[in-house]
Amino acid sequence: MRRMLRVLAALGAVVTLLFLLPSAALAAPERPADVSDFSFESFTGEYHLDIDEQGRATTRVVETLVAVFPEFDQNRGIIRAIPLRDGEVPLALTMVSVTDENGDPVYWERNDYDGFAEFALGTDEFVHGRTTYVLEYTMRDTIRHFSDSGGDEFYWDINGDGWGQEFGTVTADVILSDRLAAALTGDASCYLGYYGEVGDCVLERTADGFGVSLGTVGSY
Repeated sequence: MRRMLRVLAALGAVVTLLFLLPSAALAAPERPADVSDFSFESFTGEYHLDIDEQGRATTRVVETLVAVFPEFDQNRGIIRAIPLRDGEVPLALTMVSVTDENGDPVYWERNDYDGFAEFALGTDEFVHGRTTYVLEYTMRDTIRHFSDSGGDEFYWDINGDGWGQEFGTVTADVILSDRLAAALTGDASCYLGYYGEVGDCVLERTADGFGVSLGTVGSY
């Protein structure tokens, strides 16, 4: 999981004027509402890895995002951006379904832009409070050979680095087919940090793969 930190520094001369007024002289300014002013209670990803009949890696992903929107009319849903390529390799990304926590369908539209598939989830109706989105999609050729390690790797950003919100928890479970489980070398790692950082996190071995769960993961 990676977070991105962006810092904007402005250099130049600054002139500061200070006037003192009674505390009740002016009303407090209202900060304009912005559609990014919400948070995610959790992000949970399941990654089912296998190999097809042609010997090519396949991945079925089930993501559950729990958003917490304000109780007034501000948001109509979220946009989930998913990479279309892993390096130079196209992933053949296909969205299978988007539902809520009850399995009822959620309307979505797809727009491919700048190397990502952007999925707009929701209609023109406003959404309030705790709202769950469950995405199921498939990808191909998700395991690549890396010359520096000399092996084939599944190397994937879980929550991504383009969000303007924080996540209360981020959880990932990688479920391996029997064939892939038998081919493991024993090396497995996870990383947490802003874009360009390499911070370690604890990856646990499970009965059918690997899992990790982290506390608050901030935004950029």
